[in-house]
Amino acid sequence: MDYLKFVEKYDISITPSHPFLKIDISNPITNEELEEKAYIDTGFSGSLIITKSIFEKLNLNLIEIDETYYAIHAGRFITKLSPVIAVVRIKNFYYKKMKIFVHPYIDKVLMGREILNEIYLCLNGPKQVLEILYKS
Repeated sequence: MDYLKFVEKYDISITPSHPFLKIDISNPITNEELEEKAYIDTGFSGSLIITKSIFEKLNLNLIEIDETYYAIHAGRFITKLSPVIAVVRIKNFYYKKMKIFVHPYIDKVLMGREILNEIYLCLNGPKQVLEILYKS
């Protein structure tokens, strides 16, 4: 079986530079979809944290889950996260309907280990690139 490599340059507009993946997030009921930068967060054990703005644009209130989750925001504040169901797609090699989380205060999408553990990912800091190998 052959493997293909996908490469994404780090975001150098922030300091320190930060790895990210361009992903598509969609509402599985309405099929509304947005392309977003998802910043890699290996400290987050869940799937994906999205902004309140993305939640509203995709009308994800239609598929909120009645469960309670909390996160530590800015290292000190306990923040309630709202879980919703959405479809997450990374190019042509990852597609999954899953529980993701809405954070009321952040302004970036964060991708956690629940997704990262399903893909072969290399953070090549010296070259400032994120590399993914996937089956063709």
